Amino acid sequence: MNQRLGTGLAIAAFASYIIGGAQTFTGIVLFFFFNERALGSWGNGRGIGLLFLCVGLALCLAGVLLMRILQNRTFR
Repeated sequence: MNQRLGTGLAIAAFASYIIGGAQTFTGIVLFFFFNERALGSWGNGRGIGLLFLCVGLALCLAGVLLMRILQNRTFR
């Protein structure tokens, strides 16, 4: 059971890292290329781009930290 928990946590950490990276680059694209365009009812591209950038960086950092913590743990 514990090995399944370790595998699940590793997959969650890797998914957080990948999703955070994609969200970071999406935020950069929105910030620079959709600067003053309205994105539906969400707001303009600059605000949503900054939001995606900050949340993406936070997810990336959380994924990296979780991977580093899990690397030093053994689940038996």
